[in-house]
Formats: sequence, structure tokens, C-alpha cells
Amino acid sequence: MLLSSLGLAQLDHREWKPRVASMITALACAIFLFEVYPIKLPYDGPHPGFEYSVIDQGIDSIQKQMGRRVAAIHYPIHTLTEAYPTLEATYMLGSTLHHAFIVNGFSGAEPDGWMEDLRTYDEIPDARAFALLRKRHVDLICLHREPSIERRNLIVERFKELGLGDVLLSDDAGNVILRLL
Repeated sequence: MLLSSLGLAQLDHREWKPRVASMITALACAIFLFEVYPIKLPYDGPHPGFEYSVIDQGIDSIQKQMGRRVAAIHYPIHTLTEAYPTLEATYMLGSTLHHAFIVNGFSGAEPDGWMEDLRTYDEIPDARAFALLRKRHVDLICLHREPSIERRNLIVERFKELGLGDVLLSDDAGNVILRLL
């Protein structure tokens, strides 16, 4: 939008002062924001102040230990639910602590096959979901507190049973990080 606004400002061949071009750019950006926000941007209600989660802090620490960026998937996958945008965006904001690749990140884009992959990932602890995660070179499976205790335990037990890797974090609050080997 900013580049389009600058292009619009340059269309007029008159020599404008930088201040006038800046005002035109600001006006075009304001019109854009008025056009799409908050009416068209998905929003699922107010949330408490943002804090980096235990999982984000864990990913940061693991990444530093490994000496490279990792690919992580967060569960639950909010992209597959009706009201997801704010929670999915929280995953993205949390990733600013570690800048890991987030497999189920919210971008508004849906490349061919991506939604099918997400549906398969969501079937975890099914072996097909684990196999696809390994095929896509996902390093970490991050289980937040939202999945039920039973589902979380089932995922961890199946992960161990299949010998897929290590449990790097498991706390009393329900946060779990599994590392695929």
C-alpha cells in the first residue's frame, strides 16, 4: 500500500514538496485502513495483554542450543477453527522472540495443498500426521494448554511409542514441546 501511494504521488509530474507527497501517502494509507479495518479484518474479541508464552521461550532456548532456526507447529491449529485470527496472530507475534518457521502460521494465503496438510497435521496422534510432519522437516511440535489433557497425553504417548524423538518440555500448566528427530 505504501509503495502504491508513493507511485500515486509520483504520477503528477509537478514537483511537489516532500511534505505534500508525504501527506498524499498518509491519506492513501488512511483510506486503505478505513476500507479494511476493522470491518473486514477477522477479529475474535479482546484478549489480555501479550506475554511471550512458555513455549515461545522454550523455542528460543532450543533454537539457541541447536544453533539454527527451527520449524515448529503449534497445536491447536486455530486456522482450522471458525474464530481463529487473534489466537493465530498471537502465535505469529510470539515468534518474534525466536523467529522460528511456524508451519501453521496465519498469513491469509493458502498455497496448493496447505489446507490438506493442516487437516492431516490436525489428526495427530495419527501416524500419518507424524509422517507428514517429518516429511516436511518440522523440528518441533508445540502443544499449548488448549487441547484436553487426554489428547495431549495421547499425542505424547503415541510420539514416544513411535520413537519419533524427545520430549523437551512438559510442565504442569500443560505446555509440551516435542522434538522430531
